[in-house]
Amino acid sequence: MSSPRVTLTGEGARSSLPTSFQGGTFRVPQGLQVNAFKALAAPAPARTSSPVSTLAPSAVQTAAPTAQTSAPVEAAAQRVRTALAEGGTGAGALALENEARALGDPAQVDALLTALAPEVDTLARDLALRARNNEDDSGDGVRRQTQTGVTSLAAVADLAGDAGVARLTTSLGQAFAAHGDSDDLNQFDDILEDLAERGRGARLGGALALDLVQRGLVEAGNAVLDTTTAAVGKIQEDLTTAQGELAVQEQRLAADLGAFGPGLTADQRQAYTDAFWADPSRAEIRDRATGLADTLATTLEKTGPALEALAAAGDSDSAKVLLNAYTLLANTDAHAEAAVDFVGRVGTNAALATKLDEHTDGNLEERLQNEVLAQALPRAQAGIFARYEAMGPEGATRAAEELDVLTAPLSDAKSVFKGIKREVDNFKLALGALSRFRDGTSWDLSRAQTIIGSWDQKNPFQRSLAVAAVGFGIYAGAQAFADGDYPQALQGFLGAARGGVLVASGLLGLFSRTADIAGDVARVGGRFLPAIGLALDGAQLTQDIANLRDNGTDAGEIVSLLGTGISLAGDVLEFIPGLGTVAGGVLGIVGGVVHAIGGFISSIIHGSEEAEKLAADRAKLLEQAGIPTDTRELLTLDPDAAAQLGNMGLTREQFLEELRKREALFDTNDGFAVQVTDTAWRLAALYGLQGQDALDLVDALRGAPPEALDRIQQQLGPDYHFDPSTGGASPEMVRNVQQQVLDALQYGFGAELAAEHGLTVDSSDVNIGFFVASAQVG
Repeated sequence: MSSPRVTLTGEGARSSLPTSFQGGTFRVPQGLQVNAFKALAAPAPARTSSPVSTLAPSAVQTAAPTAQTSAPVEAAAQRVRTALAEGGTGAGALALENEARALGDPAQVDALLTALAPEVDTLARDLALRARNNEDDSGDGVRRQTQTGVTSLAAVADLAGDAGVARLTTSLGQAFAAHGDSDDLNQFDDILEDLAERGRGARLGGALALDLVQRGLVEAGNAVLDTTTAAVGKIQEDLTTAQGELAVQEQRLAADLGAFGPGLTADQRQAYTDAFWADPSRAEIRDRATGLADTLATTLEKTGPALEALAAAGDSDSAKVLLNAYTLLANTDAHAEAAVDFVGRVGTNAALATKLDEHTDGNLEERLQNEVLAQALPRAQAGIFARYEAMGPEGATRAAEELDVLTAPLSDAKSVFKGIKREVDNFKLALGALSRFRDGTSWDLSRAQTIIGSWDQKNPFQRSLAVAAVGFGIYAGAQAFADGDYPQALQGFLGAARGGVLVASGLLGLFSRTADIAGDVARVGGRFLPAIGLALDGAQLTQDIANLRDNGTDAGEIVSLLGTGISLAGDVLEFIPGLGTVAGGVLGIVGGVVHAIGGFISSIIHGSEEAEKLAADRAKLLEQAGIPTDTRELLTLDPDAAAQLGNMGLTREQFLEELRKREALFDTNDGFAVQVTDTAWRLAALYGLQGQDALDLVDALRGAPPEALDRIQQQLGPDYHFDPSTGGASPEMVRNVQQQVLDALQYGFGAELAAEHGLTVDSSDVNIGFFVASAQVG
């Protein structure tokens, strides 16, 4: 079933394994050894013409159990011997699995395998013979000797320690060696692949592949290796699909909360969120994504040492599988730390780094920086923050210690990734200065301030370090100074970040994830989010917003940085007095970007029937969340208008009152008054008015005469002029629109209105979130 990728060098044959061959003799390079399999540590000598073991005799002893074997282990061993004698391979292997599970301790399982060394050899010889003789299973249960035998031995490997795995693979390797090299393993490798696709047995497969290749059984080793790499690849494909499906649902929830959230209390928003994920189909999507990520992480934990050794020896599929797998795990909150650890291991293994770079696309160090570390660091950091957020100053100290440990392998002196090491060293310098927070007057953050100011916001890796450093400064400050009265030194450090939309999104995502993991969005988010404004720069924000408006630049990165923070951050706004318009404005921009990259609507809305289903689903969720009937009717009357109003900085009561006024106009069938109101809100968004300022302008325009309304509408044009997904209008075109609308207002209302409400020509004032909100709601 397998097509070998590594072949022996012989007459005209070619090898992709970078080892020494002389006259068809296979020599294993020293770099092929794996620490996790200590029993295989000795390099194999040259392969002889006969298929005998090439391992050093001392690698694994198959002696009888010693006197030190514990009574429970010896009793278990005797039951296995009886089952093997009476029922053959299937019964013996199944009994071995059951006894290993009952012992429950890897050291005990290793002892059991030592006590059963002759029996394990017997099982291995029978399985190898069946494979070489193409002997298929027949019957059912334990009579399916290969199926039961391989499945149970794979389960035992998952339960054993390193020594036990080495014993199993040595017995199997010796048994296969007795029959010569071939990639035709009958049902043996098929069963391993089936198990690996379900997250089981890959540990045995990876270790056995390594053992076989070391023995010179390259074709057999590749056949077994294929079961691991193919299975991991299948898990990767499934996880990629699942993560995409989950993202659709998360964006759907964000859009729902964008439409309804401003009219709900914090408890009601949480109840809506709970009802959303309680839906069986959505719960299945989320559970599937989580389960596949866990399966992939577990599989890599068990097979990683073998895959890394084989990749270092030149196996291209192992190299690709490793890089792709850890790139996926970098985007999961639960396994981000494993992705960081992988980069550290690769950096200190020159052979592995060289082969990964050779067999994967692009520059390896850049890919690890921007596709792995940039994604993994903030997710790992959020988990660390959540663990200690309730411990005050001591919590900041503990968090700093964990961050230092997390990043230590990246700055190892032996690392071949000099760019990563340099930037992480700088991060650790900043972290060291920030961790000494107990006495704010003694802070010397000048060096840290220089570092933070030097990082390029457009470089994903450097930006992730900036977010990590600034995020820790905010975290430490909030832990040490509960009233938010940060020392001047800390304020200067945060300001040195000169953050734009990308840094703002990264910080919002970091602390939203922290709050979500901690399980208290309002309390935890309310402590940390207020300080985000200290790290932002108005000029940079203006430039970034212009880029978004003109061509959607960085839209995808922003949504990736935020994750579910789009909705979570919005939940804490009302708990942050004096938040100001900077962070609030960034939230509006980011909400609009969900639509700018296609959003969820393009994926799930197809015609009026689907739109009706969406409306019905929302109505059901509002009811399940316990929202009163009158509020439900207001929120579902016109979701597009509700979503737009939600971007205008209104309080909950202001928001609901505006919807009540709209309901009254609908009840009286006053279509013209509805047009006037809609136009007035568009004007407020065009000039960047928020909250009460926006309400004052709308109230002033409610009585607009038809001719004035017509002139204003002609100058405004359609909403898509301000939508990043359409390319939007250039800053010059936006300024022209603003000036023409001012002229129309002067014609209809006189020059005083613009001055009274602060309407000026400035393209950076446009509330993009308002203009694209209805599209992201559907």
